[in-house]
Amino acid sequence: MKKTEKRNKRILIIVSCCVFAWCMAGILAPIINPMRRPAARATEYVLRLTPIGTDMDEVIKSVENHRNWHMHPGGINRDRGFRHPRPESTTIPREDWPVRVGYKSIRVEKGTYWPATFLAPWGILMETVVATFYAFDEDGKLTEVYVWKTSR
Repeated sequence: MKKTEKRNKRILIIVSCCVFAWCMAGILAPIINPMRRPAARATEYVLRLTPIGTDMDEVIKSVENHRNWHMHPGGINRDRGFRHPRPESTTIPREDWPVRVGYKSIRVEKGTYWPATFLAPWGILMETVVATFYAFDEDGKLTEVYVWKTSR
């Protein structure tokens, strides 16, 4: 074998390994961290941890026990709900917006992830911020969860 053939073979092996590692990272990241999944799937995950009807103090305890989640500064509101950021995601008519959801609320920062996606070329240079809004009724029981993802 000539030197150039050996060098070309090494380069091909290295490039193949890099592509394989990139693809595996794209597959494993959403499995390992549920907040990297689409918002609807992330919402399902959050609802498994804190189902509808969970007491507000139990939700706070659950958030505090999760090592990667952080309570947003001023994120516990015992006197008002949260302003729902996306009217198209609910059954409330658009003309009734903006609305406050719940009588009490909590906002939790679930993480910042970079890159936003592994496959979209525009996501390579952007980070995704994930926050979760919890809405509670007058008695402090969970009524709605909204996972908000935005790229910047």
